[in-house]
Amino acid sequence: MVLLAMTVHVGQVVVQGQGYMMLFILASDNNNVEVITSAGGIQVVLMVMMAHVGDVHMQGLVCAMLRILASDNHNAAACIDDGSIQVVLTAMTAHAGHVRMQGFGCQILRVLTSDHHNKRTIMGAGGIKVVLMVMAAHAGDVRMQLLGCVVIHLFAPDNDIVLWITDAGGIQVVVTAMMVTVHSGDLVMQDQGCKTLCFLACDNDHMMTIMGADGA
Repeated sequence: MVLLAMTVHVGQVVVQGQGYMMLFILASDNNNVEVITSAGGIQVVLMVMMAHVGDVHMQGLVCAMLRILASDNHNAAACIDDGSIQVVLTAMTAHAGHVRMQGFGCQILRVLTSDHHNKRTIMGAGGIKVVLMVMAAHAGDVRMQLLGCVVIHLFAPDNDIVLWITDAGGIQVVVTAMMVTVHSGDLVMQDQGCKTLCFLACDNDHMMTIMGADGA
């Protein structure tokens, strides 16, 4: 009934907000997640997200819900098939200045990159550039830099994808993230940055780029 109400009143922000609160409560039980997705939950979530692109609060709620639904590998594949990647990236681009929204978006991308095919889809949709753009826009936010580095790190082990990351300026973004957060005392961020650079330094050209960016 919740999904039906959200579908019938897709343009009503109040109904959608209350609907998502109910879905969050139900999704706290993993067994209910399967029921929600089987009832078309992913499609409803994406429909609402597209209907309220300009509402950053609604986009954040939808992204948080989508992250929960996509945490299951089977559901992650369904999210890809339903076009969730493009919807999420559109929301991140539309609200580039909203750090909370970007955090939710990166968390979804992190979940979906568990599959190699998904990585290709994300890359083809411009996902790497969006993540790097967000990191650059929020250089002073430690959590945002960490989430971004985690996503880039998940892509980096694929040697054929590394070139895309480096061509998009990924090395400079990661080095900058480590530089601006070095005084924050955040060990996890520095550790993640080192791991990411380790994967990116897969050939001499990339190593030289890292050196040129003061990576050493």
